[in-house]
Amino acid sequence: MASKLPVSLKDIAEAAGVSTITVSRALRGLPLVKPDTRKQITEIANRLGYVPNQVASSLRSRKTGLIAVIVPTVAGSIFSDTVNSISNELGKAGYQIIIGESSYDIDQEQAVLEALVQRRPDGVIIAGVNHTRTSRELLALMNVPVVEIWDMTDDPVDSVVGFSNRGAAYQFTLALIEKGYRKFAIASGPMEHRNRAQQRAVGHCEALAEKGLSSFGSIVIPHFMGMLSSGETLLKFVTDTSDVDCLFCTNELIAIGATVQCRRAGMRIPDDIAIVGFGNVEAALIIDPPLTTVTIHGAEMGREAARIVFECLSGKRDGHVSIDVGYTITWRGTA
Repeated sequence: MASKLPVSLKDIAEAAGVSTITVSRALRGLPLVKPDTRKQITEIANRLGYVPNQVASSLRSRKTGLIAVIVPTVAGSIFSDTVNSISNELGKAGYQIIIGESSYDIDQEQAVLEALVQRRPDGVIIAGVNHTRTSRELLALMNVPVVEIWDMTDDPVDSVVGFSNRGAAYQFTLALIEKGYRKFAIASGPMEHRNRAQQRAVGHCEALAEKGLSSFGSIVIPHFMGMLSSGETLLKFVTDTSDVDCLFCTNELIAIGATVQCRRAGMRIPDDIAIVGFGNVEAALIIDPPLTTVTIHGAEMGREAARIVFECLSGKRDGHVSIDVGYTITWRGTA
């Protein structure tokens, strides 16, 4: 007779009518699980005869010294400050990082995560809070410290270190309105950026609505366009969109491209049109005029995420951590 398969977290989740992630949190004693739900899950686990996988536990006890870091890209300087900071902090503690690129695609992120899991990392630091359901369950089931970065959420997989993209765009727009701008158009990067870009667009539109204003136009730049090609597209967009006095870009690189191409076309910035970005990469400071933007504290996010992972692995911290590192509006010559 075939032996009975061991009870899994998925079995408990189906019996309780909750997600696997909730079961994992409840059985590990982590927060964000209501007491009644935790009690129900515990009772079902006991009734079904759930036994933690001791083989998996022993495997996990063999530390690899590796921390998986998943970011959309390592090209340019958008995420490099974060990755360098993580590497420096964890390197001091004797850990090495392995990097995966998601290319701003949550399905690709899942594939990268599934591959990195085979290396049995001692922790995971992952950019963004928007993942496939499979990725969220896999992150929870790994039973290692997980820190999501570059955004904020009320429902993290484990811990989160970031800032509110929506709130930053909202406050930035209000500040631009206070400077006298009234006729805004918004430009976004590729749809692969959809979660963060959408949050920034939402915050921008909320600020406009609060002041009784509305957008004069919007455009999404295809992912295959380079900085200067996207700038050419935006030049045509702003010249075809009459009376716009401020182009609000949710992506730093397209803001830089727009500034360069508008200047080449003889437009005076910010007299003819203001252009603002989001991210404050190095090139934002060296173009003429230098770009007004939102400075994202990438290095600080990396340090905090690394610290959380190390403290969890060394037994100094257990459970959910949420840190908002904020942002800074940096005024320069384009607005």
